[in-house]
Amino acid sequence: MRKQLLLVLILLTAGPLAAAAAEREAVSVIPQPEKMEVQEGKFLIGPETAIVCDRQTRQEAEYLRDLLRTPTRYALPIRETAPRDAANSIVLRIVPDAKDLGEEGYALKVSGDRVVIEAGTAAGVFYGCQTLRQLLPAAIESDCLVGGVEWEVPCVEIKDRPRYSWRGIMLGPGHNFLTTEFVKHYLDVMALYKLNRLHLHLTDMGWAIEIKKYPELTKIENWPPILPRWRRTYGKCTQGFYTQEDVREIVAHATRRHILVIPEIELPAHSSAALACYPELLCPNWKSPAEKIDSYFQLPFNYCAGNEKTFEFLEGVLSEVIELFPGPYVHIGGDERVRGAWEACPKCQARIKSESLKNEDELQSYFVKRIEKFVQSKGRQIIGWSEIMEGGLAPEAVVQSWLDPKHAVAAVGQGHDVIMSTNQNCYLNYRGLSLEKSYAFEPTPPELSAEAAKHILGVEPCLWGFGQHRHDELVFPRLCAFAEVGWSPKGQRNWDDFKARLKPHGRRLDELGIDYHRDPAFAEKLWE
Repeated sequence: MRKQLLLVLILLTAGPLAAAAAEREAVSVIPQPEKMEVQEGKFLIGPETAIVCDRQTRQEAEYLRDLLRTPTRYALPIRETAPRDAANSIVLRIVPDAKDLGEEGYALKVSGDRVVIEAGTAAGVFYGCQTLRQLLPAAIESDCLVGGVEWEVPCVEIKDRPRYSWRGIMLGPGHNFLTTEFVKHYLDVMALYKLNRLHLHLTDMGWAIEIKKYPELTKIENWPPILPRWRRTYGKCTQGFYTQEDVREIVAHATRRHILVIPEIELPAHSSAALACYPELLCPNWKSPAEKIDSYFQLPFNYCAGNEKTFEFLEGVLSEVIELFPGPYVHIGGDERVRGAWEACPKCQARIKSESLKNEDELQSYFVKRIEKFVQSKGRQIIGWSEIMEGGLAPEAVVQSWLDPKHAVAAVGQGHDVIMSTNQNCYLNYRGLSLEKSYAFEPTPPELSAEAAKHILGVEPCLWGFGQHRHDELVFPRLCAFAEVGWSPKGQRNWDDFKARLKPHGRRLDELGIDYHRDPAFAEKLWE
């Protein structure tokens, strides 16, 4: 009798538990929306479903139609003249007075007969489409026809907007080349998780962008040899570059997904490839070490700050880069200048004297400020790593803080905007950066007042050195965690809840062809 009673109790509790688990999986949205109410019922997308839009949201309607077409084979019609309350429709519309949603927020309502996505901007509508995408079965990400699937969306009401305006990732084709198709695929996945900034570290040991004025830059045989130590650390290394047409293709792909691409042209250091191609830009006393080179910093590294040809070269490069990337920012690096080179260079010392500078830190500040003035003349704003603060910060620069957060606090104190990429929390190539630690990262330093905190633009994890054969396992699923850090309200972030919502995304990432990290020694295993 007791066994029978126990069985009845198990059956009674199993139903609600299973239903709760199924409901949670059905609404496993990442990043977590600001407000979400799950309701009864479902909306079924079928071959007769129409997408209703206006001129302002036509691009988003076409994006959604194309996304749905491959796995469903439904050629959903797009209608600009249909009634906005039409049944069996997905309605995308701009609401001019939706000020509470901000620049990227949206409202999404799914009922039994329609889906309505409203926002104040096209970007907000696009992010509403990404939430709709995540509410559909994971098979919606398939690149081929999927049979036997009901394309159902659970009835929900969502009001959502991001915490930060800068939600990105840095990839490094200037170290290890990433193909155009690979970058475009990453843009597709970034869009799914509402990330809006792709920072490309284009120049370093390699030079990954065609500059027509300086064709030697992309002659790979001119670049420094790949160091044995680099191979030991990063494995297979790939060298290559983007033609200017490739860049236009990447930028166009990103723009359609409301992602801004930020180019980085490193200066005054991290410039080995450029200096190997144009050695006249080196300090004249620089000599290759007599011993076998096996250190990154033994390569030609710093431009000569006392050589006018350096600035002529960089202005020529940046002019072409600015033409290719229409966004407001150009990243100029500014980090890890090799000490000793300028100190021993007669041209650099002459520059220090002629400009009444105190030391080499002020010489770096002079270098960065001079480049900033040129970039501003082209209608752009510079971003630089923490070290651009040394010797005096350029007036309008944005600081990307990768060192101790005190640098971010200092930059904010001077009235500058800051992107948080603290290396111990955001460098995806560092050992020990677990999924949980990634999720726990708080971009805004606690000592900042509410007013000062407005200068923290957001968060950007970085991946250095590795080729595309390793990117997926190093980036995912940690990028999902950073997406939520950048979007969701701080008070709503909960590690256990995030883990539960992340589990179904394993299947979604599988469909997208992402070879995410599955090693339970790396982090708790989240899916089978």
